[in-house]
Amino acid sequence: MKRIFCSLILWGVVALMSVAAPKLKFYDAQQFTLVGKLMPGTFNPYHRIDTVKYKGFDKKELLQVRESAG
Repeated sequence: MKRIFCSLILWGVVALMSVAAPKLKFYDAQQFTLVGKLMPGTFNPYHRIDTVKYKGFDKKELLQVRESAG
């Protein structure tokens, strides 16, 4: 009897947990505001500056402008 009672309790908890599972909603990250982005319209939406269009950066500057702007 104790085994049946525990089994029913367990199944009840599992049923309640499966009902309460939230639905996930997907958002495209390109629609959000990027903090630190210097120029809009770059080829890669997460780069700060378009390094193909604007040349003349040294190695350190290239690393900084290619880092994520988000």
